[in-house]
Amino acid sequence: MVRLFISLYAGTLATLFAMLFVSHYISTYLIVDVDNQIDAQEFSAEVELLELLAPQLNFDEVANLLELIGKRNQLIITEVDLSNIPASIQAELAKQQVWYDDEQHNYFRAFEPTRYFMLSEDPDSKLLAVDSLTDWVFLTTLILTTALCCLGWLLLLKRKLQYLERATDRLSQGDLTARAPLSKRKAVGKLNSRFNEMAAEIERLISSHKQLTQTVAHELRTPLFRMQMQLEMLAAQSSDNQSKYILGLEDDIYQLQQLIDEILQFSKLERSQLRLEYKTFAINSFLNELCGSVNKEHQVNIKLLINTTTAEFCADEILLRRLLRNLLTNAIKYGDQQINLVIHQHEQQLTFIVEDDGPGIAVEQRNKIFEPFYRIDNHANQPIPGYGLGLAICKDIARLHQGQLTVDTSEQGGAAFCLTIPLNLKTRLGNK
Repeated sequence: MVRLFISLYAGTLATLFAMLFVSHYISTYLIVDVDNQIDAQEFSAEVELLELLAPQLNFDEVANLLELIGKRNQLIITEVDLSNIPASIQAELAKQQVWYDDEQHNYFRAFEPTRYFMLSEDPDSKLLAVDSLTDWVFLTTLILTTALCCLGWLLLLKRKLQYLERATDRLSQGDLTARAPLSKRKAVGKLNSRFNEMAAEIERLISSHKQLTQTVAHELRTPLFRMQMQLEMLAAQSSDNQSKYILGLEDDIYQLQQLIDEILQFSKLERSQLRLEYKTFAINSFLNELCGSVNKEHQVNIKLLINTTTAEFCADEILLRRLLRNLLTNAIKYGDQQINLVIHQHEQQLTFIVEDDGPGIAVEQRNKIFEPFYRIDNHANQPIPGYGLGLAICKDIARLHQGQLTVDTSEQGGAAFCLTIPLNLKTRLGNK
C-alpha cells in the first residue's frame, strides 16, 4: 500500500506540475502574454504622467520621481544605454513605450531626448517577500492537499479491497462458499463479481470432483463385498492347487478395500465444512497407548520422549491418533532400527516429532510427498507398498487442527516429521 501511495502521489504531482508548465508555455509563447501586456500598460500610464511633469521639473526632481515610482512598484529603475538592450527588445521599444518580459528584464523609454531605463525587482521589497511566501504557501498547500486526496482515495480503496482480501483468505483456507460483497460501497468495480464467478466455478468443479470420488468409492464397495463372499464360498470347495490363487485374490480385494477407505477418508478431510470432534485428554496415556499399539502391531520398539509440563491436551483424539500412527508407520517402512517420537512444548504450541534413521527425504521431494498419490522409493529404488494418501491425510488433519506439518532431516540422518499444534485449540476454534 505504501508503494501504491508513492506511485499515485508522484504521478498526480507530476501531472499537476506538467499542466502548470504547459499552461504557462501556451500562454507565454503560443498565445499573447496577456499578463505582461496588462503590467506594461499599467506602468506606461505612470511613465506618460512623468513625461508630462518633466518639463516643469529639474533633473534631480525627475530622478526623485523615478525612484518614488520604483518603490511604489517594488522595482529598481536603472538608466541604461540603448546599446546594452537586446536587439529584439529594442525593436519592441520602437513600437511601444514599455516592454515587459518574463524571461528577461523589463524596459521603458521616456523624455526628450529619449532615455532608456531597465526595471528589476527590488530584493528588499516587503511586498515581494510576502508574495514569494504566498507562492510557497500555495505550493506547499497544493502538495499537502494532493497527498491528502491520494491518501483518502487509497484508504477508501484499501477498505474495499479488505472485503475482497477476506473472501480470498477464506477461499484459500478451503471455504468454497466464500464470496465478496457486491454493493457499490464495498465493491471494486467489477472485480468482486468476477471473483465470485471464479469462486463459484471452483466450488462447482471441486464439489463435482469430490462427489465423483465418493460415488465411485462407495459403488466399488458393493462388488468387492460380493467378490469376497464368492471367494469364501470357493475356498470351502477348492482344492489345494486353487487355494493359493484364492488367497492372492483375497489379498488384492483387501488392498482395494484399504484404498477405498483411504480415498473416502481423504475426501472427508478435504471438506471445508468438516468440524473437529475435539476433547481434552491426557497426553502421557494417549502417547503410551499409541506407541504400545504400534510396537505390538509391527514388532518394533519406538522410543518415546515427552518434554512438556502440560498434562492435558485438546484435539480430535481420533484424527490425531490417525495422523501420528501414519507418521510412525511411514518411519517403520523407511527407517532401519531407531524410531523416535519426541514431544516438547514451546510457548503456546505443542510439537510432535517423529524421527527415523532411514535414508531420509531429498529436499526437492519434501513438498511433493504431501500431495495425494505421490510415493517415493525405498533403498533399492522399488516402490514401498501404499497408496500415497497417508501423508496427504496427515497434512489435512494438521490443517484442521490449525497446525503445521513439515519434514526435515533427523539427528539419525533419516526423516523428521514435525507436527505443531496450538495448545489453546479449543478456545481458537470456539471463537471462529
